[in-house]
Amino acid sequence: MNQFALLTAMAAAVGMTMRRISSLRKTGREQAAGRLYRRASLMLGLGAWAALVVQEGVLAYSGLMNWRTALPLHLCSVMGLLTLPMLLARSPFLWHSALLLGLPGGLAALIFPAMLTTSAPFVTALGFHWLHATLAVAPLMPFALGRRPSRACVWHAWTLLIALGCLCLVANHLTGGNYLFLSVPVAGTPLEALAQGGLRAYRLSLMALAGVLLIAQGFVCRRIWRYS
Repeated sequence: MNQFALLTAMAAAVGMTMRRISSLRKTGREQAAGRLYRRASLMLGLGAWAALVVQEGVLAYSGLMNWRTALPLHLCSVMGLLTLPMLLARSPFLWHSALLLGLPGGLAALIFPAMLTTSAPFVTALGFHWLHATLAVAPLMPFALGRRPSRACVWHAWTLLIALGCLCLVANHLTGGNYLFLSVPVAGTPLEALAQGGLRAYRLSLMALAGVLLIAQGFVCRRIWRYS
């Protein structure tokens, strides 16, 4: 399936919904805007959860369900789990993390898809692309409510990423897995260039690259939306 067609369609739907929410707010219909926001949030968040369930189901069907592959510890899996609470709880920590980690992570996964080979390739691709397209568009929804990132956005995203990285290091050690791609870079992606100096250098390079990207994204947030 064409992941970019799916992304375009989902972005168009979210964009129209955001425009409607903004229109309702401008005319003083805050309650109607809130109801529409919650309905859209439920669709996006439950859709992300459904995509994760599909992915787990395909692993089980293909006999690939094990501790090395099935734990939802990759960045996009974690952000998929957090999409619904991020949208409904309106937590700055969750929103900043989704904006600076989930959105670029979802786009990167669509450009460089890294899917396991299963006995149901179409269903695998559908779940994978649906999840990552959702991650790319869901963090934009709060802007329709007039929210803006704060100066703490980079630190919030960095804190979540470091905590997840530590958890994945333990999980990889115990299971022999490659969660968060901390053990082996994904073949055919730019991450391979970081692994030339060995595993320790690779991990340090990943940390440094993540820090640089987060700082750059924080700068973009400040320039485009201004901090709240």
